[in-house]
Amino acid sequence: MTTRASSRPDVDAADTASPLPLTVAIVVEAAGGGVAVHLADLIAGLAARGVDVHLIATQDEDRFDAHCLSPERLSACRSVTRVPMRRNVGVHDIASFLNVRRTLARIRPDVVHSHSSKAGVLARACRGPWASVYTPHAVYTLNPALGRSARCAFGAIESLFGRWLTDCVVAVSDDEARHLRDELRIPPARIATVWNGVPAFDTVSRSEARQRLGVPDGAFVVGLIGRFAFQKGVDRLVAIAREVGRRSSERVEFVCIGSGDFVTAAGVHAQQRPDTIRVVGAVPEARRLLRAFDVIALPSRYEGFPYVYLEAVATGVPIVSTRVAGADALVTTHETGVVVPNSDDPAPFADALIALATDAPRISRRTAWSMKPSLSIADASIGITYEIDQADRAAARLQPPQFGRRPARRPVGGTFARGFRNEDPHCRRRGGSGLLPRIRRRARRARHRGCGHCPRCGGIAHRVSSGDIGTRHSA
Repeated sequence: MTTRASSRPDVDAADTASPLPLTVAIVVEAAGGGVAVHLADLIAGLAARGVDVHLIATQDEDRFDAHCLSPERLSACRSVTRVPMRRNVGVHDIASFLNVRRTLARIRPDVVHSHSSKAGVLARACRGPWASVYTPHAVYTLNPALGRSARCAFGAIESLFGRWLTDCVVAVSDDEARHLRDELRIPPARIATVWNGVPAFDTVSRSEARQRLGVPDGAFVVGLIGRFAFQKGVDRLVAIAREVGRRSSERVEFVCIGSGDFVTAAGVHAQQRPDTIRVVGAVPEARRLLRAFDVIALPSRYEGFPYVYLEAVATGVPIVSTRVAGADALVTTHETGVVVPNSDDPAPFADALIALATDAPRISRRTAWSMKPSLSIADASIGITYEIDQADRAAARLQPPQFGRRPARRPVGGTFARGFRNEDPHCRRRGGSGLLPRIRRRARRARHRGCGHCPRCGGIAHRVSSGDIGTRHSA
């Protein structure tokens, strides 16, 4: 486990009279592709608003986009901790859980915001006095290729954690929020929809972009931008390219930009890859080259809400996409492209590409739909976390106590942790941080529904006489 502290000034020592800043710990295992773009914008936005951001990420360099999450961008974090985390499930997850839990106990954040499925499970299993926020970025049960037993198992985990171990699940599209509510049975009150967004970005000219990619100026070029993974439908793209080459009279070039192993992602189709597919690999700031493409292809099996949608719309490039989450909301509703069925059959996708390649008037009507200003993910995250923290915990946690000292925080305990005594001089809050003490506290709250609440710790202030609230507290 490696930790790097930032050179940002110590806020606590700078001004003890001002309110303590909100502390957010971001936990991520799959820090690549759209998740890396999301994190880069989120970290910069939160830090600009005075939030102390701590990043806990995987040590696996293949799962961490160093171009998007560069040292310059990570300098906005108060600390960056790299812990061993793997994508596959195994005994090694125990060590990952302990490392994440130990890091969170050291940081003592107000909010723990986990991203993607693996980090979501590890971070939410670390119970503590913080608010728990989870952004799945395409929950795994959206995968149509998932078997029945696997769907039931992963669905049960997401449902259990979403109901009992999460204060808020952030969906990036209405389709994903609907799946969380209807399929996984997560209460609607715990779901918030915050659509992905992209800031204004610079692009290079069409001729310069094609020169950088090595594509002829007069060719019809289909672009694929994203991770080379099974989820992104790389094997589907190879089959689509073969189908287009067999049926189209026009030569259609396919350019693939992304990280990962293209051959592995293509599977059995890699041996039959046509010469019209050009694999470029990872390109920093790939969205600046979008004008090189005539069409953006997205043959994904499942998505939350891909950033390439927004980037293509911002540059006026039409989209051909399978019907994944967010496709109908943006592509169909705003007529920014064509949506085809989400299947392994390459014919519908090939038909759409051939129609665009041979229909010149249709190409000339490429939309330049202007994206409406939307709430940035940083603003939405701050709003969600403050709402959770003030609703479920006393607002005094975000205010400095007397003598400018940080409020006493509840330590992190095990699953069946024993009780402890809080050292806060204002109140005596008894109870533990584990499962059994939590159940006992809920039972006591049910017995004392007529009592008041301590304004400092949120515990019960027992009624000692008619019309009076006493000073005897309990958690």
